Amino acid sequence: MKSDYYRAFGSKSQLELMVCLDQTKACQDVNCLTQVCQLSQSATSQHLQKLIQAGLVDYRQQGRQRFYHLTDPQIGQIARKILNLNKGEK
Repeated sequence: MKSDYYRAFGSKSQLELMVCLDQTKACQDVNCLTQVCQLSQSATSQHLQKLIQAGLVDYRQQGRQRFYHLTDPQIGQIARKILNLNKGEK
């Protein structure tokens, strides 16, 4: 849904999670993302589900573990640019 897509780019935590997914190719499971992005495990899982619903993130299942990735490499670049713009605001 388009509104989920735009809402994802309005959430600082989700933007940071997209940047983490883009920067850390070796770290793509919830436990690792939790540490790298400095979010709680439940918050990380909830944000990932919202990003999946928006079509920005997908995953592959390996046994009981899920490995997440951005659906398009440009998503990480866009998220990083939005975060940098927000840093300039006071």
